[in-house]
Amino acid sequence: MNNDKSVTGAAVVRIIGGVAASNCDVWILRSIETLSHAPSLPLGDFWRKVAEAPIEVQTNELCFALKQAFQVVTLDAELKGCPEKRLVVDDGEIIVCPS
Repeated sequence: MNNDKSVTGAAVVRIIGGVAASNCDVWILRSIETLSHAPSLPLGDFWRKVAEAPIEVQTNELCFALKQAFQVVTLDAELKGCPEKRLVVDDGEIIVCPS
């Protein structure tokens, strides 16, 4: 994979921040896989929980964790109650971006 085209955690945070009305908005997280330079407990925790079932997470929690990722490999997150506001990253590329 060409790292120049990879999706960073910071880029995903900007997208989520532009969609969410507040830091308390809830996202339904269906999948997440990231790469970080150092171990990240929040990212690891999300990854383990989502492997069992989708979870609900507030915008501020999701953004805090994603800021620690230098690359987002996969992500499937939807703003609760707004299925048209869904962000999907697959194999390091943005597939669906909320409008």
